[in-house]
Amino acid sequence: MKCKQKGSELSASSSTTFLGAKIANDEARVVEAPTFHPTEKDFQDPLEYIDKIRPIAEKFGICRVVPPPNFKVNIAERKFY
Repeated sequence: MKCKQKGSELSASSSTTFLGAKIANDEARVVEAPTFHPTEKDFQDPLEYIDKIRPIAEKFGICRVVPPPNFKVNIAERKFY
């Protein structure tokens, strides 16, 4: 499965691979992990966005999120837990 964020839909594209998917006869194989490209609007709240893509990413155990080009982290507002 491949995923790429376009607008508010999830569609296909990926570049990361992940070992661990099982095929019908229980043989392990390398599969591509999803890569998400959220829009600026979708990424206004990154944690909310991650919750949105969680059901797809959990199937792979890993995913890549490429933030919009204009995304900047404001250290002054960042919460450290």
